[in-house]
Amino acid sequence: MLDLLRGAPDIAGLQQALEERDAEIATLQDRLQAYQDADQRDFLADNSDQLATIISTKNQVIQELQAQLQALDSGGGALASALEAARTSAAEVERLRKHVEAAELELRSSDRRLREHQHQLQLYREENNRQAGELASSAAKSAVDIGRLQAALKVATEKSARLESKAALQQLGATPATEPSKEHERMMLQKEEEFELCCAERVKALEAREAATVESQAAVKQHDALEQEVQEQMRVLEERKRMMLQKEDEFELCCAERVKALEAREAAMVESQAAVKQHDALEQEVQEHACVEERKRMMLQKEDEFELCCAERVKALEAREAAMVESQAAVKQHDALEQEVQEQMRVLEGRKRMMFRRKRSLSFAAQSV
Repeated sequence: MLDLLRGAPDIAGLQQALEERDAEIATLQDRLQAYQDADQRDFLADNSDQLATIISTKNQVIQELQAQLQALDSGGGALASALEAARTSAAEVERLRKHVEAAELELRSSDRRLREHQHQLQLYREENNRQAGELASSAAKSAVDIGRLQAALKVATEKSARLESKAALQQLGATPATEPSKEHERMMLQKEEEFELCCAERVKALEAREAATVESQAAVKQHDALEQEVQEQMRVLEERKRMMLQKEDEFELCCAERVKALEAREAAMVESQAAVKQHDALEQEVQEHACVEERKRMMLQKEDEFELCCAERVKALEAREAAMVESQAAVKQHDALEQEVQEQMRVLEGRKRMMFRRKRSLSFAAQSV
């Protein structure tokens, strides 16, 4: 057991070695990241320099062409003025087109509002017709009730007159009133009171119906006023529509005039361009060869410089890739060492478990003895 303990590896030393390897790997990874960042910055900077050189050359060529264009005679000036006039006409046409689009949008909005007002007017008319029908039926019913009440009132009046005449005859004849006649008179008075109460209720109902009729008439008047307002708005919309059509006709006429003017200016521009081309043909033939040769020489020189720079960058990239390969090899070596240490630690743990089991067995044997 003591031999096993003496032969066991040093755990603290292994852990320290692992920490050193981890620190070394972290350092290598930082260096690798720094190399990659520097490589990317250098590559972008080199490409930016090359692109800036090419752009500068192109700008120089453009400036030369602009100088040649400024050296043109009055034909070139006429061409520039024609171009400016064409741009001005195009801007005016665009402004008029936007104005027409805005007018069309307003017209569509007005049509939509008109349809909404027409729909509301149709709803108001339907409601007015319905209320008129209800008023007619209510008036007919009221007329029937009034006729029935008048008939009942006439019958009650006749009965009251007969009773009064009968009472007068009884008083004149000095005959005492019998019990049945008194009872009949009391019933007639009760009937009269009930009839008066019914008449009062009917009068209240008729007054309520008259008030509803007045309200319906007010609503009808309000609907008529709204209908008149909608008709006025429709007339205003029709007037606006007519004005918009007139504006569209004027715009089409203006566009036609502008098109004719543009066609005339284009013809003048074509003539000016032909004159300029004819005027500059000989000068361009003389200057073109020398200019092209100079540009070819400059482009070849720039291409040689670019190829040289690319070769240097490729060498630098290859060196950095070699450094990256070495760093990756070191990382793999560290991983192998770490795996070996973990394997040794597993063996050590197994030995510890075996020692613990043997110790327990020895303690059990000692206790049994």
